[in-house]
Amino acid sequence: MGLSLSQYRLLTIKDRFEISNRLCADHENGLVAVLSERLSLPLDELWGRQVEVFHFGKSIALLVIAEAKDHGKATSLFFRNVGCHDIPEECELRIK
Repeated sequence: MGLSLSQYRLLTIKDRFEISNRLCADHENGLVAVLSERLSLPLDELWGRQVEVFHFGKSIALLVIAEAKDHGKATSLFFRNVGCHDIPEECELRIK
């Protein structure tokens, strides 16, 4: 079972990658963050929510979820016009 909204805590990023409309013509530029678990709330409730990014316990950014998808046991979040430099390796997320 995935996480419900009331259970939100720091979420671990399993993988992240940039996507470009040069590589995928029907997609906007941005970053996909694949979480280490699947969230249980409806995906459309995630769209537009703010996410606080933490790197080694320090808050480094506040981003907005542009899209969310489930992939088996994981949920991925898409952030428009964001790159890997905005969400470095070993970051965690908290959905607000």
